[in-house]
Amino acid sequence: MNMKDQLSVLAYFFCILNGLFLIIGFLQMGFGMWILYDKNSFFTALVYADPQNNIMMDIAYTLLCTGVFIIVPFAVGYLGIIKESRCLLILYIVIIAQMAILQFSMIILILLQKNNGCKNAFTIWFFVNMNVLVSIEFGLLILEIALLLITVFLLKIVKKKTTVFIAT
Repeated sequence: MNMKDQLSVLAYFFCILNGLFLIIGFLQMGFGMWILYDKNSFFTALVYADPQNNIMMDIAYTLLCTGVFIIVPFAVGYLGIIKESRCLLILYIVIIAQMAILQFSMIILILLQKNNGCKNAFTIWFFVNMNVLVSIEFGLLILEIALLLITVFLLKIVKKKTTVFIAT
């Protein structure tokens, strides 16, 4: 397989994974916004019940922020692959690596909350939805690792391609 075909195949998978990554990021952002801004749910009572010790508010803001910041790597990665820019691809790797660390932290925070049942309504809701929360976070972490690996391979191909063009 020649270099152009390799770049095309990797770029195709990169765009598919980036698209899935974006969809899951929007779901995560929406879930965080739902927790914070839905005035007609029991979350309103939980979020504002105890401002001193409110892990639910921390989880909601973290979900919202990570969801928003997932949009940035998608745009940078997509531009990097379209323009075949090593600089944008390296920036993409740095951003995704930071996001992977944050996703791992969210998984730990959610799993630790399992052992800290504060309020009955929250505890019931949390146990019902904990698998969904962990699945979203774990799915994002898997996608981030896959995107990191694909980007590293793309960087190698882009480097070879620019070296070939400079040499000729």
